[in-house]
Amino acid sequence: MVVSKFALYLENKFNSIELKLKKHTFWVYLLLTAFYFVYYLPNIFIVCGGFPSITFPLDSLYIANNLLFPNSGLNPELAKTIISPSNASFIYPPGIYLLTKVLGNVSNIFIFLFIIQLAVPLLIFKLLHSVSSVSIAISCSLLATCFFVNPNCWSPDFIIQPIMLTVILLLMIGKGEENIIHPSTLAVIGFLSGLIIIVKHNIGVFFVIVCITLIF
Repeated sequence: MVVSKFALYLENKFNSIELKLKKHTFWVYLLLTAFYFVYYLPNIFIVCGGFPSITFPLDSLYIANNLLFPNSGLNPELAKTIISPSNASFIYPPGIYLLTKVLGNVSNIFIFLFIIQLAVPLLIFKLLHSVSSVSIAISCSLLATCFFVNPNCWSPDFIIQPIMLTVILLLMIGKGEENIIHPSTLAVIGFLSGLIIIVKHNIGVFFVIVCITLIF
């Protein structure tokens, strides 16, 4: 009897908290942001993943500054480059190297990753909140923060994550009357999908096909 009353009390308390969070989602976003900062802020100043974490940023900086864009322009010698295993880094689209050129150093790369990946847990909460309870959306967002985000990994995959989530969000909320997506929303979706292709071409093309399937 005592156990059932206590269980009922906990259920009522949980439902009360759930209702308050549903009405005041600002505090949820604040909680997720604070958790992200506490969990990953040291990664800006310390390479927590060890030397392998800076291998690709340094490699990208060398390629961008010395091979692709040595004098703030495209290197004309690339026309004579032989396709070989030694040039395997060129399998990536130019987006990652253009971004590397703009950022300029490893510190700026990690700061950029830290900022752009903050959107991942926030967007996941926004997406799940509309189709599930607040507690489930928060739990998934916290798990995403721990396992889907890595501010010390300079990889196209971690750059396109927030862009892809933004496109999915636009597909969900961008429909107007008669369940048709507004042309301006379609233009934004097309632009963001193009950015994904520039950064990660294989996933980008597949993602565009999925978006077209959902739209039409």
